[in-house]
Amino acid sequence: MPNLLRGREEHGPVNPRDARSIDQTAMRSPDVCAPAGFAMRGRLVRIRNQNILFSPSRQALYALNDMGGDIWRSLEDGLSPEAISFEIASREADQERAVEYVDAAVRQWECQGLIELSPIGSLPHRAAT
Repeated sequence: MPNLLRGREEHGPVNPRDARSIDQTAMRSPDVCAPAGFAMRGRLVRIRNQNILFSPSRQALYALNDMGGDIWRSLEDGLSPEAISFEIASREADQERAVEYVDAAVRQWECQGLIELSPIGSLPHRAAT
């Protein structure tokens, strides 16, 4: 299973030269509530072909691999984890592995405070742990 956050957490400002290359259309409010029931507590941007996720509450930067970036953007767009898993399975992996990827990303981001289930949201395909 891929490490979607690549394990890098960097503190400090983004290099101003890199900041100029940020795709401004990717910027979101840190408390956007996606229709799938998630409150997104981070901002994903693309800098020099790299997915960078900023956590305002932790003042931290995370590097996401491409699959992690796709999962994050799909959640922002309101897709359910089930729909995201189906899309990944149709492109890159079998359905079981795709569900594992999406569940791992959602759990990791929840633990790090990057996403939060809104009161109306739920993850019916996740087993209770």
